[in-house]
Formats: sequence, C-alpha cells, structure tokens
Amino acid sequence: MSPELVELQHSFARAMQNVQQVPELLPGLRPHAELQDRVAIYRGNYAALILRALESAYPVLRCLVGEDFFVQMAKSYALLHPSGSGDMHRFGADLAHFIANAGLEPRYAYFEDVARLEWQVHTAYFAANAEFLSLPDLLAKAAQNNQELSAVRLEFHPTCALFRSEHGAIDVWLAHQQPGFAQASQVNRETSPDRVRPVSLEPNFGVVSRVNWKIQVHSVDEAAWRALEQIHKGASLEQAFEVALQTQAEFDVAQGLSQWLEWGCFADLTPHVNSFASQR
Repeated sequence: MSPELVELQHSFARAMQNVQQVPELLPGLRPHAELQDRVAIYRGNYAALILRALESAYPVLRCLVGEDFFVQMAKSYALLHPSGSGDMHRFGADLAHFIANAGLEPRYAYFEDVARLEWQVHTAYFAANAEFLSLPDLLAKAAQNNQELSAVRLEFHPTCALFRSEHGAIDVWLAHQQPGFAQASQVNRETSPDRVRPVSLEPNFGVVSRVNWKIQVHSVDEAAWRALEQIHKGASLEQAFEVALQTQAEFDVAQGLSQWLEWGCFADLTPHVNSFASQR
C-alpha cells in the first residue's frame, strides 16, 4: 500500500471523527459537485454507528442522563476515544473514565459507577463461552485430585466478574430492569433533573455472570463479595470463607457456595496451588 493511500485513509478517518478535519480531506479526493455532501453522508453514518454502539452498551446510563445529553456525550467521547477496532462491540470501553473526568456535579458521581457496571455487563455478554462448574462436578473433581473440598481453588468463569460501587450502581441497574421503571425514570429526568436518582445510592456489591446467554447481576453482601474476591485472587475455599466469616460471623458458607455455583461463577478447579498464601 502506497504512503499516499495510507495518508488518505488516515485523513478520511480523521474527517469522519471531526468535522474540522474535512477541509484537509477534500483535496485528496476526486473532485465532484456533491463531494462535500457525500462526505457528510459518511460522517452521518459514522455518527449514527457510534451512537448505536454506545446505546447498546449503556442503556441504563442513557435513560438516566436523557437523550440529548447522551448524544452530545457520545460525540465528545468519540473525539477523544475513536474506535480502534472494526468490532464496534469493543467501542465504549473508556466511557466510565471519560465521565469521571467530565467535571459533573458530585450528586451525579454515580453515573461513572453505572457506566462501569454496564461495561462489565456488556463484556460478559460477549465473553468466551465455557462450561460451568456444577456442585457434582466440584465434588467429583476434588475427589479425583484427592483434595478436601476446603482446600480447593476455583477458576472464575470467563463471563463472571465482581463489581463494587460506592454510589449504589447495582441497585440503580437492577431497578431499571423492572418493567416500566426505565420509562418512569426518564419522565422524572425530563421534568426535574433533581429527581434523576431512582433509588438510594448506598455502597453495594455485586456479581455479574451469564447463564444461557442471559446476563445476571446479583446483589450480594460484603462478606460474600470479599470471599469471592479472595477466590478470584487464588485463595482456597477455606481461606475465602475465613475472610467472609471475619466480615460477617453468621455468613452461611454452604448457601454461599451453592449460590455461586448456580450463578455460573466458576469454570473449573485451578490446576495448581499458587502463591496466594505469600501474598496475604
């Protein structure tokens, strides 16, 4: 590919992202009476594409901020973070960081957390598929390895992720999954910006997973979350549950493990003992 063609492609990409770059592009194209109009059509299609990509990944955030704000945010975001891939499912990964640096009022700080959660939900949906570890599988594999169940270390499923929010993002997201809630929240947003908060914005903890191609976001207590965090770091079940019981003395170990397996949190047993103990 000639250097001239490479530069022309780069110029075209810059013009798609920023209208101020269009004059730089035009001299490199074949003259035509409708050249600017044709470039405008490409720019319109690109703008629509990035907007659809962000709307698909961030439906709750779109509902919270309103259509006009979301459109302007999408345009500003695309200028600073243009797509680096032909796969538009990857576009939008830095939106939470963009929001964090947007200078929003403190009362809207939870927008960043909602964006982080929605990107986890989005990436979980497109994550690689793998078999889930069931309770019978767990018991059988532990026996095959001559391991006590308490000594087992578990490998997180590719679709499973932990989430923590200081601003109630999990409650906000779950509330918007209720029939009719999103529409009511949008009405509130349009009539009074001060009513944008649909639920109490308290710190909360959650688990994101995908079962049968359906995304699940589970709200959990801090003890359960900290146990899962330890497992994710490589701790044995015994070590993880020890942390949970230190956080909450009445934590139900059996119920916790059963729930996590039901939610599809694990893919397999970790094949070797790592250095977790030395990291504590």
